[in-house]
Amino acid sequence: MTRSSEPSPALAALRDATRALHADLDQHSPLAQEHLHSASYLDHAARVLGWMRPLEQAVWLTPLSCALEPQLMIEKRLGKSSWLEQDLAEGGFSPMRLAEIPRCPYIPAPTSQAELLGMAYVTEGATLGGAFLSKRWAGRLDGLSLRWLKGYGAETGALWKSFLDVLAVHVVTSSDIAAAQHAAQSTFLSFRCWVIDEAPELPR
Repeated sequence: MTRSSEPSPALAALRDATRALHADLDQHSPLAQEHLHSASYLDHAARVLGWMRPLEQAVWLTPLSCALEPQLMIEKRLGKSSWLEQDLAEGGFSPMRLAEIPRCPYIPAPTSQAELLGMAYVTEGATLGGAFLSKRWAGRLDGLSLRWLKGYGAETGALWKSFLDVLAVHVVTSSDIAAAQHAAQSTFLSFRCWVIDEAPELPR
């Protein structure tokens, strides 16, 4: 499958639809602040895990996503919760405590492949920013490996490109593009609500 250097109509539309939401999250994320302590990272990661678990189920464990195999390589993408769990375990979270982390109730339920890919755009795109953040905070948070931020590691670029290929092929019509945009916006807003706005200070 080939792809031009120009963004597909779907990608351009998703960028436009989420630009302001992405900038807002960058302003409020503890990972983007000047100073970050390991306790704050762990609190944030725990909240993200409560969002990621139901999101991964909604996006990757459905007939809609299975129909997009093998192009999407779902087995590789269905691992972000485990990355967060690894960081939290390194930070002292017991298996019981990990299991008791509350789950976000605001995750959209995709009803089409366009909606599914709009939601996946948020988590797959986040691996690009995570790669930058992992380098920024490496060695500065009490020895945490930051597995979540490292994401796909050396495969990050290739997996992002393969996702864009699938997006370009399966989100083409104006109605599908609009559905993907709405799903991506809803996913961003669910993250903002659960991870930022409603995040309590977790007991240590």
